[in-house]
Amino acid sequence: MAPGGTAAPHWCPARRPPVTSVTIRRRTPGCCGAESSMSGRRRTRRRKKQIKELVRKGIPHHFRAIVWQLLCNAQNMPIKEQYSELLKMTSPCEKLIRRDIARTYPEHDFFKEKDSLGQEVLFNVMKAYSLVDREVGYCQGSAFIVGLLLMQMPEEEAFCVFVKLMQDYRLRELFKPSMAELGLCMYQFECMIQEQLPELFVHFQAQKLSHLHVCILLVF
Repeated sequence: MAPGGTAAPHWCPARRPPVTSVTIRRRTPGCCGAESSMSGRRRTRRRKKQIKELVRKGIPHHFRAIVWQLLCNAQNMPIKEQYSELLKMTSPCEKLIRRDIARTYPEHDFFKEKDSLGQEVLFNVMKAYSLVDREVGYCQGSAFIVGLLLMQMPEEEAFCVFVKLMQDYRLRELFKPSMAELGLCMYQFECMIQEQLPELFVHFQAQKLSHLHVCILLVF
């Protein structure tokens, strides 16, 4: 009894049941949905991290074609339907492409024979891209990227991945006529050597080798 003979209310704080995490979830609308959403986001982050680690270790050969297309979102591109029509057209770069075909992976079985299937599909992809991107057209060196793709997938898929790499991943900036982005990359490369391999950088400087990227390419 309270002072004065009045009964204490049954909801008195001293008698309130303890608040638990179960009670909070029960009383808070939408709390379970929020927790589930947060848990889903955590799982997604973990999976992305796992995928990055696996990709960096190397994608198994028999999975590369599909994984490369998925990673750059090159599947079901509308431009794939235009590929056969592009091959029927004439490109102003055809002579240049034909001239360089034999210089692309000349020791690889798929490309080394003159007028082989490898050389023909390589020509097709390079010609099709020169028609899609008139500013870049064809630039020597880009065929090595396409050749590597063709070792893993058919020409239509290789064309789509190459378009994605050039346009969405800015590789086309390296092959523009001015090659300004290429010069920037060379400068960044030399700075990285100076920072990460200072002794090698000093040695190159002592030998008066100013174009370090050329030296590295010659070594490999």
